[in-house]
Amino acid sequence: MALELNAWTRSATGKGAARKLRAEGRVPAIVYGVEPKPLVVDAQDCSRLVNEGALGRLVHLRLQDVGETKTVLFKDMQVHPFRGDLLHVDFYEVALDEEITTRVPIVVEGEENRGSDGGVLAVQLWEVEISCLANQIPESIAVDVSRMTVGENLLVQDLEAPEGVKILTNPDEVVAAVVAPAAVVEEEPAEEAGEAGEAAEGDEEGAGEE
Repeated sequence: MALELNAWTRSATGKGAARKLRAEGRVPAIVYGVEPKPLVVDAQDCSRLVNEGALGRLVHLRLQDVGETKTVLFKDMQVHPFRGDLLHVDFYEVALDEEITTRVPIVVEGEENRGSDGGVLAVQLWEVEISCLANQIPESIAVDVSRMTVGENLLVQDLEAPEGVKILTNPDEVVAAVVAPAAVVEEEPAEEAGEAGEAAEGDEEGAGEE
């Protein structure tokens, strides 16, 4: 399901105009298509969409000043490195029957139901690149880890993509693994034994000096 966002066309461009927009609580944006179209969106509304996972998904841009709606892909955004404020947003105009490439998040499910084997789940990949029709972009791809055991890896090729969706990420890339923390613990006794040996050696040297 596509998200919705109000937008307005803009004619003023450049750093000065962009700073003025941000001071007013708005964000400069651009829609790439046959001809790039500069727009402006409300900062709070756009941030809300970002928090809902809008990046990489379809958005219906409702151009308030011209009474037009554009179906776009929320392609990219620039964020202030310290404050976290939105600085600029990039959209790509798409046709619903057009095949496009984008990225979608991986949602890990079932960790709380995994057996108590002492293993720790390590997620190594949080999103994958996909190809599909614009109107078939999934919000996410879910993966169930409830049956994974220690030493087991889950790969990209193990993911189940929705019908009509092709995963482009390397199929051999690891999504998640269950590792045993015991490997770290087992090293400690050896280190303690070494320290004890050094202490005993020191005692012997001391005895020799007397």
